[in-house]
Amino acid sequence: MQQLNLFGGADPVLSAGTVRQKMIGTLVSTLKNRPAPDPNLPLIVSYGGGTNSTALLIAMRLKGIRPSEIVFSDTGNEHPETYRFIERFERWLTSPWNGYSPFPGITTVRYQLQKPGKRHSACPPYQPLGTSSRLELIALSAYLFEVGLRSSYEYTSLGESCLTLKSMPSKAYGFGACSAKWKAQVIESYVKGKYGRARQLVGIHAGEQRRLLQTNGHAKPLENEWFVYEYPLIEWGLEQEDCNLLCARVLGEVPKKSSCWFCPNASVAEVRALKENYPDYYQLGCLIEQQAMDNSKRRGVDSGSVKGLGRKFSWRAIDQLMPLEQLAIDARKENQSCRCMD
Repeated sequence: MQQLNLFGGADPVLSAGTVRQKMIGTLVSTLKNRPAPDPNLPLIVSYGGGTNSTALLIAMRLKGIRPSEIVFSDTGNEHPETYRFIERFERWLTSPWNGYSPFPGITTVRYQLQKPGKRHSACPPYQPLGTSSRLELIALSAYLFEVGLRSSYEYTSLGESCLTLKSMPSKAYGFGACSAKWKAQVIESYVKGKYGRARQLVGIHAGEQRRLLQTNGHAKPLENEWFVYEYPLIEWGLEQEDCNLLCARVLGEVPKKSSCWFCPNASVAEVRALKENYPDYYQLGCLIEQQAMDNSKRRGVDSGSVKGLGRKFSWRAIDQLMPLEQLAIDARKENQSCRCMD
């Protein structure tokens, strides 16, 4: 198909992919050439606990760019290895290192219900075991089964929300509300309340520039009333391999991909590793999946292509996957990401 240009010649209609690439190129050029932000604005790093935001902070320390605050939004159900890594990394950040000045520690924020539900008057409130306890959600699940508060429980973590609402994280249904609600919006709400307008640094590396676009294909705003968004890894040209190398050489380790331990974006290989190393978490993930799928059936909701917590595969049936099926699923998931994983 062709269309005429203003000079009478024929130009091919640009494909959607070409339009996206041109838009991304324009955004990257704007990022690299826009005027320097107001130096008086607070400099906030949106920290995800994964490789890229960790590499961002390492590079900032090497370059002498000190953040006003480093903010981590905890879903309440991060992977145990992520919690342990963050503890180690915070010690590195706040300690003198090779003549470089210490950075501030990591501020942890969590989602707060805007309209808490009412608890059953005959039942005492649930007593959490601790945000990183391996048995936390299992204890909660037993509690909810016992007192039947699934419709009114005041959940404070993503896992509690799934158990309460008999649902799965929105990524299982092809949406990104879980990362927006439990990560991005929590950090932005905290920063607005404390600082008003601020510069927000996000750890998207140079090889994933597609994330500068929204799901509808439109460009993400680089600035609004509250924030000046900055993506230093893109501006510095640091890709995934560079981030991995930076973490390995400075810290002696590369953190795992940051996400909740029952993230629908997890590959089959990652779910198998969870089953082997954290079997109680795996069993609880299967419970979340079973409840959600059963609830959909009871409500007469068509789950479509959603087979379970892995979206294209069921956690409960993971051992039934053929090797080629696993490879195909994992290949697709390599390109899936969300703001939980920065």
